[in-house]
Amino acid sequence: MSSPDINYTQAVTLNEETKKKTGTVEDIFSPLLCYLAIRDIRLTKGQLQIHERNPDGGNSFDLRNFNFFARNFLLNEQTWNSPDRILFTCDEYGISFRDFDNYLLNNTYRLSIRNGSFSNRQGNLFLQDVKLIPEGDLWEKTSAPYISFITPAIRVKGLNDLLRDFSYIKVDAIDIESPHIEIIQTKRPEQKEIK
Repeated sequence: MSSPDINYTQAVTLNEETKKKTGTVEDIFSPLLCYLAIRDIRLTKGQLQIHERNPDGGNSFDLRNFNFFARNFLLNEQTWNSPDRILFTCDEYGISFRDFDNYLLNNTYRLSIRNGSFSNRQGNLFLQDVKLIPEGDLWEKTSAPYISFITPAIRVKGLNDLLRDFSYIKVDAIDIESPHIEIIQTKRPEQKEIK
């Protein structure tokens, strides 16, 4: 599939009574997807938008120019009802993307990554030109410390397969090239007078 445009919006969690009246996405797809097996999946030049809506505002993520592949993809009753909520399994998968540039934590920070790629075959993750920087006048708004992190490249080798077990992260090696890290405390927290 070439140039898919995928939008996903997650709204505020519904209470149980509302869910019963309106139904969920699972209610729509679960009867249709008792068994789905695909030998090779390839998405190229895709665009993925994820919107999280909540009373505090939420976040939106826009991933452009992404590619995804999976081999021996399987979705069945066991995967759909697994306690890990992963919904599917596959033997091998990978993703790559370009020009990730999004706000995080209700627009407090901005994360940009020029290129990224991951494959579960050897567990290699590569991120190029990573920048995590505070936005705007954050230094005026908070007394809590904030961080700025910039690096030309991050390489992770031997990352465990998170689709198989999301409960922990294990890696063989991490290489962070020439990192520039700033931790800034702008205001001292107010101290109470001792009487």
